[in-house]
Amino acid sequence: MKEIDLNNWDLAEQYNWFSTYSNPFYGITTKLDVTNVYNFAKRNNISFYFCFGHLVNTAVRQIEEFNIRDVNGKLMVDNHKLVSFTCKNSNERKYRFVNVPYCDNVIEFCKIAKEIDMGQTTLFSKNNLGDDFSVFLSCLPWINFTMVSNPQTNNTTDYIPRIVWDKYEEINNKKILNFGVEVNHAVVDGYAISKFVLKVSELINKLK
Repeated sequence: MKEIDLNNWDLAEQYNWFSTYSNPFYGITTKLDVTNVYNFAKRNNISFYFCFGHLVNTAVRQIEEFNIRDVNGKLMVDNHKLVSFTCKNSNERKYRFVNVPYCDNVIEFCKIAKEIDMGQTTLFSKNNLGDDFSVFLSCLPWINFTMVSNPQTNNTTDYIPRIVWDKYEEINNKKILNFGVEVNHAVVDGYAISKFVLKVSELINKLK
């Protein structure tokens, strides 16, 4: 864990300015080609949702601004332990927040995620993994959207990214989806979001 020195941080002025906002949260939506993820998941008999979520979180862990948290009034950078998925069974109306500990191996991660998901029946996890969240992930697999926003509390020091994607479409033999990223402008600017989206694309292309 590393503390950010506000006296020497390039983004200190941005942080001080946007920290005064009552609503410092903003987001962008872009398109991603996830054909490689789909093929990899199908080939390895794993969930596309969990597989893509693992890639997204791997990218999150590589962008410093996405890993900043407020710890007792100090800005700290750390790789956080949990990925939170919104999950729903096709035969149920209710959904649940499934918290999965990160591991480097995507196939092992998907197996762990599936086990936790299948064993959880309540909205919130009871697996006592804590609340050290890296990212909140969700998906709307029934529709396409061009923008998305997420509910926020009145905690303006909540720096956990929210990421949502929609139903992929077949376009020119490729699977394309809309990918929404919502962050806190006090610590994440447009340049950091751009680095993040490009990193996700890079990891998708490297998937074998």
